[in-house]
Amino acid sequence: MRLGIQPKHFIILFLFQIFVLSLSLFFPLNSLLGQGNVMNVKYLQEMEMKRLTNPNQVKHELLEFLPKANQLKNPEKTMFFKVLAMLYVDLSIRDSALTFNRVCLAELNEIEDPNIHFDVYNTQGQIFSRNQQYDSALYYFMLMRGIAEELNDTNKFAAYYNNIAIVQDDLGHRLSAYENYMKALELFELLDDQPSLAVTYNNLALINQTLGELEKSIEYFNKAIEINIRLNNLINLAMNYNNLGISYKELGRFGDAITVFQKSVEIAHKTGSIYDEARTEYNLGNIYKELGDLDLAKKSYLQSLKTCSDNDIQYGVMLNYNGLAKLYEETENWEQCEYFASRAIKLAQEFDHFLTLKESYRLLSVVNEKRNNNVKALEFYKLYHMADDTVTARDNRDFIIELQTKYDTERKELENETLKLENDKKTQIIRDQKIITLVVSSALFFVIMLAIFLIRTQRSLKRANQKLNALNMDFAAQNKLLEETINTRDKLFSIIGHDLRSPFNSMLGFLNLMVEDFDSFEKEEQKAVLSDFYKKSADLYNLVENLLQWALQQKGEISYQPDYNDLWEILNEEITFLKSRAERKQIAIQNEVPENLSLYCDRNMISTIFRNIINNAIKFTPHHGAVTILAEIRNNDLDVIICDTGNGMDDATIKRISTSENFYSAKGTDKETGVGLGLKIVKDFIRAHNGEMLIKSNPGKGSCFIVRLNKH
Repeated sequence: MRLGIQPKHFIILFLFQIFVLSLSLFFPLNSLLGQGNVMNVKYLQEMEMKRLTNPNQVKHELLEFLPKANQLKNPEKTMFFKVLAMLYVDLSIRDSALTFNRVCLAELNEIEDPNIHFDVYNTQGQIFSRNQQYDSALYYFMLMRGIAEELNDTNKFAAYYNNIAIVQDDLGHRLSAYENYMKALELFELLDDQPSLAVTYNNLALINQTLGELEKSIEYFNKAIEINIRLNNLINLAMNYNNLGISYKELGRFGDAITVFQKSVEIAHKTGSIYDEARTEYNLGNIYKELGDLDLAKKSYLQSLKTCSDNDIQYGVMLNYNGLAKLYEETENWEQCEYFASRAIKLAQEFDHFLTLKESYRLLSVVNEKRNNNVKALEFYKLYHMADDTVTARDNRDFIIELQTKYDTERKELENETLKLENDKKTQIIRDQKIITLVVSSALFFVIMLAIFLIRTQRSLKRANQKLNALNMDFAAQNKLLEETINTRDKLFSIIGHDLRSPFNSMLGFLNLMVEDFDSFEKEEQKAVLSDFYKKSADLYNLVENLLQWALQQKGEISYQPDYNDLWEILNEEITFLKSRAERKQIAIQNEVPENLSLYCDRNMISTIFRNIINNAIKFTPHHGAVTILAEIRNNDLDVIICDTGNGMDDATIKRISTSENFYSAKGTDKETGVGLGLKIVKDFIRAHNGEMLIKSNPGKGSCFIVRLNKH
């Protein structure tokens, strides 16, 4: 974007500025811009209140406006994303909530209003709290307390006490949690804040429920329900009914429990709260199981499991697996009991949910006892007792998310810098206009001085434009890098989801076949199956090795550490590693590199380079072929040449391999598959050595890969 003023247009500009100045005296600029802007502060405040009574409509309206949201100015922009984030917190779609609230956090530097800061910190803390990331939640809640103290705001102190109590309750600090809930309750009653009173009543009820004070918990739940019915707060009402049903169940009032659970499901359907829907169906399953109606219990568990699986609520999936396992224990269906208990254990280990671990280990101990497998029964019984003492929790992180967050942050910083430069330019233009108007209104003599001033201003703007253009180019390059990162991430997910899963499924199939029908196979058939199993295991190992190498490289954990190494020795090690694969295709590998030829390189990187290139040569060489490895010294460079007698490539394929930064793969002569990750690692590691890779090939005449490195 360019901004500039030509000197010959001075008179026209002068008259226009006089006109604008006159308008500004009668119509302030902000009010002119504010008219017709639907997404104003008042409208967003209405949406924030409406999200609890009609979340689907609010979600529809906000998502419809989302593509235009970045055009909003603050505080409207931050308020828009804050309302959207809280909506997804209410609907328990936490990834979306975190994504939208990150936008708010990034915008806070441009907002002075501490009330908006408080609301954004509140949302971020609640997201972390619901994700059981309590240290992060407490950090943002303490920021809330600082603002509450600065403003001496009773309402904000009450919100802080309520949030802190939730974390303390989750961590098992019941007394501290109860004290802070009572502080919040006292302040909310003083303020007559009915929505917040309902939330606090619900939380106090949960503590009493945990402590076994069920009648007291029912009293508090009913107070919360009474307020939320009056306010038509459907989101919290569904949660209240669900919690109330649990207290009724614990008291043995199953009819009352089923009634309120059904109310909760009905409201959850209406609001689209998948979390409340799944939780209520799970609770209904528990009741039906206690009543002995195992068919209805199974139906409720499976409905809850489907909702959790469809919406990636893994914690709910774990609970339903455990519920189904206990149900099948009742019917003595030991196969299904083992199936669901085993899957519950995998998820419980991820969440460190010791209650589910304990129950699942007990079930597996019973299953093995019924099968007279006493050794395994004892093993699971020991694990059951170990789980009984487990109370720790893990904080998980994903490399792909870290990578994405890194580039999101960098791009946002670049956007902020661009906006700041544009604002500085606008401020300068407004200041210049005032000066011009003042000078011209004083005397005609100052017209000449004003013209000179405009010329200087134009030069200043030209320099600013040049800086802005350079910044835009950096921004475009950053966008391209981000797009490549997203594409690489998606490909990585595809590799993990398909190319890793498929070999595992095939290998498990082979193992199952061998285990169940081992005696029915002839020795030659057994050898053939085991040979195929070995081949797939080697392929899978190579893929996992490349995947780990690539991931470590992307995280910056692989550094270039060169030293002098024996090239023949490195190549010989990789040939030995790949020997069995070559022998299966009866391919001869000749290492004609002279012994004691020294190369200054990173040994791990260079081993990975040659392993992948030799492996590719074997892959694309037919049976009875040959792979030859040579070395040529060219001044200070050393060429390592790996030639095969395989299929060869046309010019288009060579160009695609040499220039593309994306993954590229083709099937080998024995239909061997791959994902192209190895070749990408080869190119990255060669670049780390300041080297280059050349390819010479003709279709049907084999290929030569030349790795050119600096010898010293």
